[in-house]
Amino acid sequence: MIKKVFEEKISVSIAVIIGIIVYRLSIFYIIQPKFDASLVHGIFTNIIFTLNQSPLISVLVSTLFILIQGLIILRLVDYYDILGKPGSSVLLSLGIFSSIYPETLFINQIYLANTFFLIATYSVFQFLEKNYKKSLLLKASFLFGLSALTLSEFYWSFVLMISLIIIFKSVKLSDILIVVFGMVIPFYIVASLGYLFSWDWSISNNWRSWLLDIRSTGLDWTKSSLEIITLILLVMIALFGVIRQVRTYFRFNVEIRRSLLAMMVIALFLFLVLITRWYVYRDYFLVLSIPLSIYHSIFFKRERKNWWITGVWYLTFFVAISPTWWDLLWFLK
Repeated sequence: MIKKVFEEKISVSIAVIIGIIVYRLSIFYIIQPKFDASLVHGIFTNIIFTLNQSPLISVLVSTLFILIQGLIILRLVDYYDILGKPGSSVLLSLGIFSSIYPETLFINQIYLANTFFLIATYSVFQFLEKNYKKSLLLKASFLFGLSALTLSEFYWSFVLMISLIIIFKSVKLSDILIVVFGMVIPFYIVASLGYLFSWDWSISNNWRSWLLDIRSTGLDWTKSSLEIITLILLVMIALFGVIRQVRTYFRFNVEIRRSLLAMMVIALFLFLVLITRWYVYRDYFLVLSIPLSIYHSIFFKRERKNWWITGVWYLTFFVAISPTWWDLLWFLK
């Protein structure tokens, strides 16, 4: 099984896609989760609520976004040699990790924001590859702005962009201005349309959607030992994937090392987004599922699959699906 998911075969990819769709629909029909509207915000709120009037349609749309995100990641890690020939491994991991918590099966703003963020990330890699073209920097900033309008935490993509520029080239005032301008354009367009057509997308409403609302709560979620084990195991395997990549970092040429470092910085950014919203980590785990799927695949991608690697691979996915079926596994209660 572990060898199959790394094979570059269209039949394996189709099987993984069908498997993800069937798995998410199984969770929907068997566990019957409920849509939680309390955390929905941003400019697409009305559209999200409309889609969730039909739960099945909502789950199918969210699954479509997962598949799109998985294909974008596969293209990214393959083309820029972050993972080499990934097969369908990243897609499978993303499909499982994004389905850990049944209440997140329904379409919400995080699915939209993640998609915009990944397209923006692809533009960042193009910017790094093609001699730092200003047009690609503007394109990436614009897409990060869209993701920020959809999910306010991605407002900090501004810091991410500036950090990447500082790491890979000497920063200029023009670079900063382009990033600011690119990220403001979506805000300006939405505010202008809201004013012209008397929509709820007013300037004040959109400004509030960009603001962070960080608050502290108790550690009630730590009462679930299974969830603690799941989070620790998934993060540890991803961390081992990062360590494995760092150990082989200088074996690659300059272009590949640049891609590897950029991905590590972006993964750290997504991890920090989850940290800022740790009190609703179930919802924001969708954000963390992106870097987890990449670095899990990096850890398990080996020329020789030892018995313990295969065992850990199966254990990881077993633990990943356990919280999903918690209420049905009476022997775990």
